[in-house]
Amino acid sequence: MLLQEDETELRQKIESFIDPALQTSHNHTSLDDFMQCEDIAEDVKALYLLALEGTTSQEVFQSGAYHERVEKRFERGQRAHP
Repeated sequence: MLLQEDETELRQKIESFIDPALQTSHNHTSLDDFMQCEDIAEDVKALYLLALEGTTSQEVFQSGAYHERVEKRFERGQRAHP
């Protein structure tokens, strides 16, 4: 089970990784359009898809495997965007 502190930390990591301008700039497009957009880095797209997957259910969001994938994606992003 995910602790409140863990959820807060995870949200902060995701929010710090994604450019704030990108958090809302594509909210009126389809997922296909978003994925085809060339001005968005592939690692940002991958993180978005991972975050989207976490919204499918509490079971997915709270699973250890999901958190490991988020942590690995975050670490890759930190190395790519120091």
